[in-house]
This record gives sequence, structure tokens and C-alpha cells, in this order.
Amino acid sequence: MEFALDKISGSRLKAKKGLQGICEMCASPMIAKCGEIMIHHWAHVASPCTDSWKENESQWHREWKSNFPEEWREKALNDQATGERHRADIYVPDKELIIEFQHSHISVENIKSREKFYKKLIWVINAENQSFSINSVMKLTNIIESYKQLYNKKQLKINDLYYLDNRQIIELRNLHQLLISKTNLVTYKDNIENIVKTFMSMQNAVMASHSPHENYHCIIKSSVLLHELLESIFEKAIESVNNTLKEKGDFYHYTLSSKTWKYAKMPIFVHHKDSLYLLKSDNVCKLVSIEEFCRKYSS
Repeated sequence: MEFALDKISGSRLKAKKGLQGICEMCASPMIAKCGEIMIHHWAHVASPCTDSWKENESQWHREWKSNFPEEWREKALNDQATGERHRADIYVPDKELIIEFQHSHISVENIKSREKFYKKLIWVINAENQSFSINSVMKLTNIIESYKQLYNKKQLKINDLYYLDNRQIIELRNLHQLLISKTNLVTYKDNIENIVKTFMSMQNAVMASHSPHENYHCIIKSSVLLHELLESIFEKAIESVNNTLKEKGDFYHYTLSSKTWKYAKMPIFVHHKDSLYLLKSDNVCKLVSIEEFCRKYSS
């Protein structure tokens, strides 16, 4: 912890060699730890607080918290109804807002519990431990178009196609409707593969009883149907890009290895290298100035 309370005055103290204080949460004795390796901090003399959300503070935490007034840092808050008590990284009093800096992995249960307790919360997570990567959204339209062209080149020759019966056509269209509702900048490739794989599986199912040249009209119809379904998925993916770009700012397509964050309901900012990104959806983020962020929430 960065602060402890003076035993006599109750004022907040930063850790300095030789100082002693008490914990703001549990009033237990604390001692200043000021070595050469770890950042200077306070530690409990005996058993630490039982706050299950406590995370060992890193230099990353300390640097972020230094952007905010000292009296806002490590704010002890409690639920009057349940008696539950936790220490928030930052409490912005005029907005009644909590900012939590998350350096390490966090469970889904912990995310939900914190959001329920704090009610109004912003997450800032360290990308270093989350396998976060970004690509330009502006370039994604070109990427989708190139992928589309690749599939057009791979379209099976008409003489190699087998026709689909009505039941199979209905089944394929139903699958398409399910996939199109979930198509975005990340899923479109998997959805394309799914459609093609299902189509080929259906073709294989009729190979034993039909000739490749039998019912030529149905063969053409099946080929047109496949192209139609693939085309609509590409269009939905490009529409997703264009809708994102309507909002002013620099947008990026991102991937985040940790799946737990999809359960968060509150805003999530990712600190990646020297930049900050606000997650706008499960695959698009917006570049945010760190200075702008600190100015917005610290004044």
C-alpha cells in the first residue's frame, strides 16, 4: 500500500524508512518497507487485511495513481447495508467514480463482484499481461476485400459441383442467418469457412446417388446460392468497419487473449505500450490520449 495513517493525527503518510502507522482499513499496525528492489510501501506487521481484491502493487500501479490527487488514492469504501469493505485504487469524489488499475489476471467472479460493489467503475488494464494486440481498422476493409477475392478465385468449377436438394438449401440458409447475425470484424473468416465446409459436406452427401452432370440447372443454382451467402457475409463485415469509422477518432481492430473481460459491463481502457485504448466492442477499440484521460478524471 502507498499510504498508512499516523497513529496520533490520523493523517495519511507515505512510506519512509523507520516510520510506523496503522491501516486505514483494519486499524492494524503497519511498518514502512523501503528497500532497494521493491517500490516503497506499507506492510502489515502481522496478518494483512482480508480484502480479497487486494493485488500486490507494481510500479505500473504507482505511476498511474500518481496522476491523481493523493486524497483520491487507496480510498476505503464500505457498503452500509452489508458491511462489505474494500479499498479502491482511485475514488473521484465529484463523479462518485471508481478507477481500478488491473495489472494481473482477474477472474470473472472478481470482475462481477467489483462492478456490483462499486456501481460506477472504470477499468484500466495492463496489456503487458493480457496478450493484447491491435491492427488498423482503416486497413480492415482492404483485408476483407482481399480475402473476398481469394475466395472468388477458389470458387469451385461448375462441373465439379453437385446440386443441393430443397432440404439442404433450407438448412444452409438457416445456418447463414445464424452466422450473419454474429458477423463482425473478427468472426467473418470463421463464418466463411463454416459456410463452405457445410456446403461441401452437403455436396459429399449426394455424391453416391447423383452424377456431377445430372440436373445441370440445380448445379448452377447451388453454385449461385453459395456465392450469394458468402457475398452477404463479406458485406456485413465491411458494414461493421464502416459503422465504426463514422465516429470521430482513431480506431483499431484488437485481439485480447483473456476471455474474462468480455463479462465486464463497465468501460475498459487498455494501457498498451505508451498508448491507451478504450474497448468499443469485442473487436474494436479507440485510441485515447493518456493525458486527456487523466485530465478528464483528475480535475
